[in-house]
Amino acid sequence: MQDRRSMGRGMLATVAAILLNVASSPAGSAAMPQEDRWDPRHISLLPAEIRNRLAAQQRVCGAPLAAEHAFSRSLSGVSPRSEFVALHYEHLRCGDRAANCDERGCLHEVYAAAGGRFRPVLRIRVRELELRLVGGRPAVGLDCELYGTGCRAILYWKGRAFAK
Repeated sequence: MQDRRSMGRGMLATVAAILLNVASSPAGSAAMPQEDRWDPRHISLLPAEIRNRLAAQQRVCGAPLAAEHAFSRSLSGVSPRSEFVALHYEHLRCGDRAANCDERGCLHEVYAAAGGRFRPVLRIRVRELELRLVGGRPAVGLDCELYGTGCRAILYWKGRAFAK
């Protein structure tokens, strides 16, 4: 009985060592591609109207713009006419961080689709902004809490803008 357990443990250790060796080998790591943290595609895949508005950031930030995956978040499928994209500038690579972030938080923009084209509907500096559904309605949750001041709000989509 003891020999069987030892043999089972030995086999398990061998399989684990083989799997670990394959995953850490060049061939194994090639099979598991790594996402480029600052991928320019996180910007180039945005709708044209949003990319065009980001051109001003190019002048401020220098270098070709690149962003982390979390730079752009969307809310769609709410209704045939409601699609939103939120940009989180803390996830944009920028040589001048103060251009996008300060003591109030970082710049966030929300765009809404109207007739298949996106237009800006909210531009605000907050600690965090979250697109969500509240009671089936598109909404924006804001967290502008600084030093425990407790600034949190939910703005609801009113058809042309977000408001309380």
